[in-house]
Amino acid sequence: MNEVHTQNRLAQVYTTYQGQNCPTFMVPPLDGSMLNGELIDWHIDHSKDHKFAVLVPDSPDEENIYSTFAELGEAVHALGNYIHSSIPSGPIDPATGKPKIIAIFASLDPLVYATTILAINRAGFQPFPLSPRNSQPALVHLINATKCKYIFTSTPSSSGGNNATAMELLSQAILDDLSFQGIPLQVLQPYHASDLYPRLVKRPVPPFVPNPNFNKSRLPPLSQLLSLALSDDPTRISTLKKYPWTIFHSSGSTKFPKPIYVSQGLGLEWLTWPWCGETDIGGKVLGTLATPSFHGVGVAMHVGAPLTSAAQSAFFLPSPPDKPQPPLTSERFLYGLKKSKAAYSVILPSFLKTWCDQYEMGEKEGVEMLKGLEICGYAAGPLSKSIGDKLVQAGVNLQNVYGMTEVGPLFAFFPKQNPGYDWQYGRFASHVKPRLVDVDGRSERWILQLLECDTHHLAMLNVIEGTGDSQIRAFDTNDIIEEHPVKKGYYRIVGRADDQIMMANGEKTNPVPLELIISSSPHLLGCFMFGRSRTQAGVAVEPKEPIDLSSPTAIASFRNTIFPWIERANALAPQYSRIFKELILITDPKKKGPLPRTPKGDVQRKKAEEMYGKEIEKIYREVEDLVGGEWAKGPERWDRDEDVRAFVGRVIGGTVGAQGGEDGNRMEVDPERDLFLQGCDSLQATYIRQAILTALIQYAATLGSILPSDYLAKIPNNFVYEHPTQRELEEFLLGLLHRDSNGANEGKDLKAAVKERKLKAMKDMVEKYTKDFPTMRTATGTTTEVNDVRKKVVLITGTTGTLGTYILYSLLLDSRIAKVYALNRASRLHQDQDQGCDLVERQRRAFIDKGLASSLIINSIQSGKLVLLEGNTSEPYLGLSKEVYNGELVETVTTIVANAWTLNFSMTLGGFESHVKGVRALIDLGLACSNKGAGPKGAQIVFSSSVSSISAWTNEKELIPEKELDPDYALGMGYGESKWVAERVLIGAAKVTGMHVSILRIGQLSGSRVNGAWNITDWVPQIVQSGPVLGMLPTFPKYVMVSWLPVDVAADAFIDVILQPTETNPDSSSTSYQYLNFVHTTLASWHTLFTSLSQALGGNIPLVPYNQWYSSLEQISMKPQAAEKVSAVKLVDFFAAGIIDLGPGVKREAMGMGMLETGMTEKVCRESIGKANGLNEKDTERWVEYWRECGMFRV
Repeated sequence: MNEVHTQNRLAQVYTTYQGQNCPTFMVPPLDGSMLNGELIDWHIDHSKDHKFAVLVPDSPDEENIYSTFAELGEAVHALGNYIHSSIPSGPIDPATGKPKIIAIFASLDPLVYATTILAINRAGFQPFPLSPRNSQPALVHLINATKCKYIFTSTPSSSGGNNATAMELLSQAILDDLSFQGIPLQVLQPYHASDLYPRLVKRPVPPFVPNPNFNKSRLPPLSQLLSLALSDDPTRISTLKKYPWTIFHSSGSTKFPKPIYVSQGLGLEWLTWPWCGETDIGGKVLGTLATPSFHGVGVAMHVGAPLTSAAQSAFFLPSPPDKPQPPLTSERFLYGLKKSKAAYSVILPSFLKTWCDQYEMGEKEGVEMLKGLEICGYAAGPLSKSIGDKLVQAGVNLQNVYGMTEVGPLFAFFPKQNPGYDWQYGRFASHVKPRLVDVDGRSERWILQLLECDTHHLAMLNVIEGTGDSQIRAFDTNDIIEEHPVKKGYYRIVGRADDQIMMANGEKTNPVPLELIISSSPHLLGCFMFGRSRTQAGVAVEPKEPIDLSSPTAIASFRNTIFPWIERANALAPQYSRIFKELILITDPKKKGPLPRTPKGDVQRKKAEEMYGKEIEKIYREVEDLVGGEWAKGPERWDRDEDVRAFVGRVIGGTVGAQGGEDGNRMEVDPERDLFLQGCDSLQATYIRQAILTALIQYAATLGSILPSDYLAKIPNNFVYEHPTQRELEEFLLGLLHRDSNGANEGKDLKAAVKERKLKAMKDMVEKYTKDFPTMRTATGTTTEVNDVRKKVVLITGTTGTLGTYILYSLLLDSRIAKVYALNRASRLHQDQDQGCDLVERQRRAFIDKGLASSLIINSIQSGKLVLLEGNTSEPYLGLSKEVYNGELVETVTTIVANAWTLNFSMTLGGFESHVKGVRALIDLGLACSNKGAGPKGAQIVFSSSVSSISAWTNEKELIPEKELDPDYALGMGYGESKWVAERVLIGAAKVTGMHVSILRIGQLSGSRVNGAWNITDWVPQIVQSGPVLGMLPTFPKYVMVSWLPVDVAADAFIDVILQPTETNPDSSSTSYQYLNFVHTTLASWHTLFTSLSQALGGNIPLVPYNQWYSSLEQISMKPQAAEKVSAVKLVDFFAAGIIDLGPGVKREAMGMGMLETGMTEKVCRESIGKANGLNEKDTERWVEYWRECGMFRV
């Protein structure tokens, strides 16, 4: 090493000289006097023959290949020249005076990826490697946040279009998104191994022959490219250390990832990590193999150790272009370690767990290989103590490699002394100045902060205290550490101050906002998430009512009950933090008492985990056992369709087939037939999903994976219900891999395939329930009062909900209605009580809550105008007796109002089939009605549909018409899809039989004009509740409107529809059905309404742009007990829909819903909707008053 440049630095921070036994390696200046991008030039000139990498062939019979700095240097300069030719304006951004940023988002061989980072640096730019695990919005956010203008990426067009990979499709989506925002990116085509290292893709691999003309094609000196003339500047080194080097990004476990700007100084600390340790690794092989270079640790290992310390990085030998690189499994990683003769390695905890498990089962090869390493480090996530101790017991020298992208390496890596069972502990490197902040005043545990100083550069500061010379500038890691009880100065990480759960795959889960969502279930007293050192997160829930934990049926039922809240949490969570149903642990308050809590009422996570430690271990073992059989092992090769199909067949055979046929042997499963019709139950569906998911997760971790980055999001918890046959599961997986079963549609878009399947399911269900409509019976004469054609007898379903309550109230008050049959399901909460009395009480309470006279219920029952019925429309005779069905309903009913529908946005179409079946049953009843009041075409049907059935409307220039629309517009939620199906079944009946049908598309209903009743769990009240806490309410430009209709006005409009003469419909001559769009015909400005709401709340809550309000909501959602203060936190993912561009002229309301035509509605409902006043401050005052009475603003 150049003594002039390095002696001071060596004395200050470097503890171990590197490369002392490597005559071909000359140590470069490592005191910061040289830019990091110049290190490659140093080695071209001084260490060109030194082997920087060992390349491991796929075949164990082939010899390892070595690459020197000369070969690396040629590749770096070749790619650097391409960058300069593509960006002729040079590396400096004239607006900032800093190097321009080049992002990397491409599937590259690890050697090529590392070369690309070096080349961007050497060309004078800042590399910005992007993780493929990010979603499209996250990637767009990162590019916008950094003002990046260039990107190395491949798009479908660059690969020919027909065989586009998931990553290429995502790249194109990112480019399209940015282009739409007016932020075009210049695409640089990635170089591959055949471009940079052509000899390495040949077989056999020829020796490297230096390019005799290389010096003619070398890039100009980096200082020249960057216009840095600092040779005589006494502050040169300190200036260079502050100069930009590279950008990484955070994991984004709780929100969008953040860019992390790494300076030359911090970068040097990453690159020189071996100098701060205790072991000279020069000339030894560092077996990190395919560690991703989009993380700081990957750059430190692949690039830093060879450039600064003479180590050899192990890579797999790049494959020829016609032979895809095999996936990186734990077996292949193990082979790479052995073949490369690695002395050191830094390994993910998940791989270590795999080899430890295999060791306990008698497969010792993995642990034996680890024992042969001089040092086996682990990083990127916590390792469970039980696994680590077993490895140490087997003889592995296990060590903690602790660092962070924001601050670089923190522990002194690779100490000479084997720590043994103290493998979790380490001592801080000499250049680091830790600041320990006592957690609880006991001096036992501390939050770790790192002080900014001359020897330690920080990418960001989040602690600034004091002023002047005494000012403290630091980075708070949020890590909680504790000191070894005997070895002073040695620490281990025991948790996070912010309670993040660090999982075995290196990802982090922040449980707090997810726990808040789950705990909001009325069935729970509390919960806590777990999953540290695991590959999947789980949750322990404390039930309000006792659960029989000895009954699998009771456990499954309770899990199903609370799962809607789990799904809401999953919608907010990163993909790797989502909770599966089988990892819901139900606590046992009777046996163990309530969960431990703080004085504030928060669950004490650590104590709770200790209390249920055995149960947590057990539930993970049970899940592992589910997918531990031979039937659950993934395909031998994912790139062969037959292997994928065979895998699905094994999974189905190991679950549904295992239940046995009539002869007691394994049942033969029909791959084309619905699995649930072949005996599959919810538990087996869970097993099927878990087995497929586990195999995909393992495959996604391999180098050759072609899965899309958001593949987990495409496998929801109802996955098997959405693909209920073996063949559909096969096609789904092949679609996910972008292959079609017959190769005819290679690269077919997965969304298109899902859309096609959903459309088919909708049409099939329509066909199923439009067959064999019964013939109408001849009208008969019965009692005069009821059959007076001037009066109606109405059967209505669903009268205990908000809308149904107001409809029933209007029906009972209207003298033109002779009688009302109100049909509701039996209460699940009071099945042991007298059903008739219970239903009366339920209906009475609904009236009271809505500000209606409950005496009307009793009086109407006594007068005979109201008959309350308990039944089920999906059962024969609607779940009623034959006497009631035939003797009363058939003989008297003239109008049927189908208003009951489960409000569940998580269920798929299949989950709503009982409702569609119920609609068909009501049609059959209507056609059977033979009374004179009903007329020759039977009873008319009025159906409560929803704007959800047209939620996918995309035309921003036209209003949504009052007519039937294609099923494409209903795609999305099963709720809306089922409403569309029911509409089409009704239309089918109208066309075939001539019965009169009115389909009401109901939009957003607002609080009533009676007492302002508006359910506080609806999204608008939750926005308003946030106002006093956040100190703001959201608004849109004044031209952005809403069509909210008071719920009681909507109820009155039902009366107008029921009583309308047939000739009202101008098309009645040709059709007997009509569509009506039930929204307010007088639009109201969101801004005006929320100005009034602010006044009703006291007048001191300012209105801010919606995006600003949403940003504040996101921030507070990350805080403990946020949902107790701001109920909108529970719907934070839903409110993201409001972040859209609503320019003038766009026919969309606030929050993005399309605007609807109302011409027919205004004619039919002229007395209700037609005469309804526009929403004003009186309405908002009533809403706020109702919400106050409900206690909505109590914090």
